[in-house]
Amino acid sequence: MTLRVAILGSGNIGTDLMYKVIRNPALELAGVAGADPASEGLARARALGISTTDRGVGPFLARHPEVAVAFDATSAHAHVQHAPLLAARGIRCIDLTPAALGPAVVPDVNLDENLGAPDTNLVTCGAQATVPVVAALSALGPVNYAEIVSTVASRSAGPGTRSNIDEFTIATGRSLETIGGARGGMPRLPQAMRISGGSGPWIAEVCSSARLRSAQRPFFPRALSPKQRRSSQRPFPAPGTKRTAIFSPRRSAAPPAPR
Repeated sequence: MTLRVAILGSGNIGTDLMYKVIRNPALELAGVAGADPASEGLARARALGISTTDRGVGPFLARHPEVAVAFDATSAHAHVQHAPLLAARGIRCIDLTPAALGPAVVPDVNLDENLGAPDTNLVTCGAQATVPVVAALSALGPVNYAEIVSTVASRSAGPGTRSNIDEFTIATGRSLETIGGARGGMPRLPQAMRISGGSGPWIAEVCSSARLRSAQRPFFPRALSPKQRRSSQRPFPAPGTKRTAIFSPRRSAAPPAPR
């Protein structure tokens, strides 16, 4: 028996998720809901014979009352409006925005604690990549401070992602503490991560081809200080570089005092 699901949002994240759902034999995609008639994601869905609408979530749910689970890949602001519509219909939601209305879940760390939640929040991509590492180190000893610095290619970030910068920062920082176990956490947007705790500072660098900066102007320039801009323009791994995690017990500058 398959689970009938819907995708809310036809941007980069929603479109990528659409292909993943199609490949999963346990899921049946009821359709994709968007708000832009010219959306490339909706055009791709229609080309695959998937039901779509560009009139938003309300009309879509009226046409598909059989949906059991909805993936919200819109924006934090939009999810605040979508959550009551889904709850009123008894539809469970997996929130891919940083709205943080439901419990924050990083599956590698706390999935079993929130299996019954009607609205599950997956925090942010930065949190999913780094909180498991912080949680693993916290299990070995106290982590006084954790800092992640995230970069993303400009073309991979759509309007929804760009409008969520404040929510991204808040949700990611909170998850480093509440799920990862760090006493203090700080996400920055310019995946490198600095951690200190236990016997002394450790440096962890998490490199992936997904971090490669495009040849365009730096992403999120208004969120960076001049110093951050310079540091964010350091060479990244070549395309196709496999993800690596390199831990070195060399000493670094002392981290900020715990809050």
